[in-house]
Amino acid sequence: MLIRLLSKSNAFQYQKMTFQIDHHIRRWVIIILIGVLFLASAFPAAAESVAPKNVLILLSVEYGLPAYDIMLNEIQMKLRQGLPGPINMYAEYIDSARFPDERYQQNLISFYNEKYARLKIDLLIAIGPNLVQIFNRYGTSSFAGLPTVVIDLLQLNTEIPAAFRKPNMTGVFLQIDSQKNFELALSLHSEAKRVYIVVGASKMDAYFERLALTAARKYKGDFVVTYLKALPMEDVLQKVQTLPADSVVLVLSTQTDGLGVPYYTREATRLIAARSIAPVYVLFDSKVDVGAVGGYVVRFKEAGRLAGKMALRILQGEPPHAISPVREGLNQYMFDWRQLKRWDIP
Repeated sequence: MLIRLLSKSNAFQYQKMTFQIDHHIRRWVIIILIGVLFLASAFPAAAESVAPKNVLILLSVEYGLPAYDIMLNEIQMKLRQGLPGPINMYAEYIDSARFPDERYQQNLISFYNEKYARLKIDLLIAIGPNLVQIFNRYGTSSFAGLPTVVIDLLQLNTEIPAAFRKPNMTGVFLQIDSQKNFELALSLHSEAKRVYIVVGASKMDAYFERLALTAARKYKGDFVVTYLKALPMEDVLQKVQTLPADSVVLVLSTQTDGLGVPYYTREATRLIAARSIAPVYVLFDSKVDVGAVGGYVVRFKEAGRLAGKMALRILQGEPPHAISPVREGLNQYMFDWRQLKRWDIP
């Protein structure tokens, strides 16, 4: 009898212990299953968020151009602020002003095609000036169908070129208003009868010269326009030191001087303004603070900001054709107060 009671007691203790063990096991199994389900749901989202976006930036002229620095800084800031995951940014400079040979450019585009052939490019950002020629010439490259944001200069009151009116493209299109710069200079210097226009010797410089010529024709007879064109830089500097008292100077572009020496227009403007006995005016915001009075200028910072917003929308899934191009509100009057004081401009 005693043995049977002990046996029943042992059996009860065993069942109790087994129940406790099973209860602990079930609890841990449930915890593990919940953890597995959580990780399974989290991994796809994590994988999606960390997949890098690849952005290729194609720039038509040379590295180090101050306007490029301004625009690229704005674009990168917008993208890094707006995208949760990593971004791989690649930049290529065609340097077409200093190396205008078509065969060189063709070889360069072919090299880019091969270089990026195995990389999925999510967005192309093409920055001019003078991109139309490049797009028309090399539009059949492997970049042709990519979602694209364009930043380029257009002549005033002209349509966006057909090369940029494609479903995979949108952009920011800057306009140089040389006429307003003539009007500005002459309104601030009522005694002025002569305008000296400084322009370099490259094909890119000639493009800016054509823009100024159109505006200057409207003032024929009101003042004398003299072009300091394709001269060695030292000749330009000597000339601006001996100008008549009724003169103003407008610096357009100096990619290369008459001897083929390359210059950044910002640095050329600095040299010219330091020597000139007449006030100097410019077309771009990146050149106002180097000795020029100012001008009705193109706003590269605003162009970069707007292009960055477009790029962000595309990388977030919006098709380029749904994003309207921008060409208004990209110019403003800008002055350096030090030069206003120097030239006694109220």
